[in-house]
Amino acid sequence: MTKKETGPATLNQDNLFTTAEVAKRLKCSVPTVRMYIKKGKFKRVAFVGKQFLVYESSIEEFLRKSDPMNPKMRID
Repeated sequence: MTKKETGPATLNQDNLFTTAEVAKRLKCSVPTVRMYIKKGKFKRVAFVGKQFLVYESSIEEFLRKSDPMNPKMRID
């Protein structure tokens, strides 16, 4: 009889990004990202220690909903 390997369930893991990483991705400033967080523009945000972390799925959703005419919000 062989033993089946079991491990942690592979969930759709969602990466976390710092405000600086989000700012770089959105081509805006860190204070702008913090303003977006305070206004609830990102649906999933974690507060760890003294910093905000934004879930990748929230960034992607924000980009889908943003104005396509705004060149700062384009991803190259």
